[in-house]
Amino acid sequence: MRIAFCSDILPPVADGVTRTLSELAPALLAEGEEFLFISAMRPHPSLPWRDRVHCIPNVPFPFYRSYRMGVPLPSLLGLYGVRYGERRGVPVVASFHTNFVSLFSYYGLGLLEHLGLFLMRRFYNRCSATLAPSRTTAAELRAAGIRNVTLWWRGVDHRRFAPGFRSEALRARAGAGDAPVLLYVGRLAREKNLDYLVTAVHELEGRGTAFRLVIAGEGPMREELAARLPRAHFTGHLRQDLLAGRGIPVVASFHTNFVSLFSYYGLGPLEHLGLFLMRRFYNRCSATLAPSRTTAAELRAAGIRNVTLWWRGVDHRRFAPGFRSEALRSRAGAGDAPVLLYVGRLAREKNLDYLVTAVHELEGRGTAFRLVIAGEGPMRQELAARLPRAHFTGHLRQDLLAAWYASADLFLFPSANETFGNVVLEAFASGLPVVGVSRGGVQELVRPGRNGFLAPADAPAVFAEITRALLERPALLARLSEHARATAARYRWPDVSRRLLACYQHVLGAPAPAVERAEAVAIADGA
Repeated sequence: MRIAFCSDILPPVADGVTRTLSELAPALLAEGEEFLFISAMRPHPSLPWRDRVHCIPNVPFPFYRSYRMGVPLPSLLGLYGVRYGERRGVPVVASFHTNFVSLFSYYGLGLLEHLGLFLMRRFYNRCSATLAPSRTTAAELRAAGIRNVTLWWRGVDHRRFAPGFRSEALRARAGAGDAPVLLYVGRLAREKNLDYLVTAVHELEGRGTAFRLVIAGEGPMREELAARLPRAHFTGHLRQDLLAGRGIPVVASFHTNFVSLFSYYGLGPLEHLGLFLMRRFYNRCSATLAPSRTTAAELRAAGIRNVTLWWRGVDHRRFAPGFRSEALRSRAGAGDAPVLLYVGRLAREKNLDYLVTAVHELEGRGTAFRLVIAGEGPMRQELAARLPRAHFTGHLRQDLLAAWYASADLFLFPSANETFGNVVLEAFASGLPVVGVSRGGVQELVRPGRNGFLAPADAPAVFAEITRALLERPALLARLSEHARATAARYRWPDVSRRLLACYQHVLGAPAPAVERAEAVAIADGA
């Protein structure tokens, strides 16, 4: 065969695309195939196929110093290849590596997503085949209307990535000492969700966890990350030998069961695929940390191995009854009526249709109350129309959120898909009893008759009746409030952090110290 590759980047740039090409080109040489790369990048002089590259006119790419882009316009090489193939009757096969349309929202370009999807379809549907690296990506492409999608996965060079490359000198150079090293490898760019990483690292630091973070890569966020993560060790671009894998155990933390949310958005038929992909991902990890016994049991039932518990905590300095504010209640128009509070995303998967039905039941029975809904989400306008008497706060700062918890009389939480229920702990710490549903991780926190009550997940009328009965019994509410705070007191962040480190030590084969368990997680004895 005679094959022409149109590629914007080539080695020595190190990313997923160039790693694939670095393995493909030698294989083509070994097979005796004729091939030519057309690119804006000049290949590294050490590459044995450097004479198989035709370099077009180019200029530096403004956001990545090591990248080049073709002129007069960047990223049109693929379109040139398609047009050439159409004119000459040559089949064109596209290899899909990065979903650029999904990155628009990171750069304030969300309004262009529909146009981006239209252009994607127009380009890829002119190709004889589009190669996707995973079934997930293939499914997304087909859902976007792209035809002739087929799988072309990736490999790994076990000669380059192996535990034998471990280097204590490298760890010492990063100033790790005896602390565990946490590693990130990738572009330092907004679309890599690095704001999320920064927040997680600050959480670890705030809890006194000992670790050394190493960040390997370059990109437009380098300076910003260096300022926001001053304790991290930045390596910049690494040679392949320094990047080599070291048999590092991978521990996954399970927070949201996205597969259980499919049915809320008409995607129920994809649940089997979602479970398959969940198993495939989590079973490649040394451990998967579940926040509750209910969630752990669900993961094991789905075929996921090595599941262990890692619950959550609550900051008692931020959430406490002392933040109660009569002015805040007055601002919401509560008067002397009890305040019912919901905190969370305003989204279908939070079972808010159930809440609406329950509130309408309460209103129909003449119960006096003021409903306060704290949060934002795609259901905001719909809920405002269906619950016209409710007070919507929008997104709240931490201090105002704590004040609303402390200023309410009862917390309503209808979600049936929570893996744990952080907001329940925050309510408890604020002295707020909870009415929830008997499904998901919430049922391990709420002890009926002790710190709240549970209703069946399919019975909003029962949920409403429990709420009404509690509002008519202030003495019972006071007793539930006292036990709610006692429950929250058992969930201390230092214990949670020690538990996480014990899990890390376990996967490393080191003896793990005993860690006090939060007693209220699925306990059978009194709490």
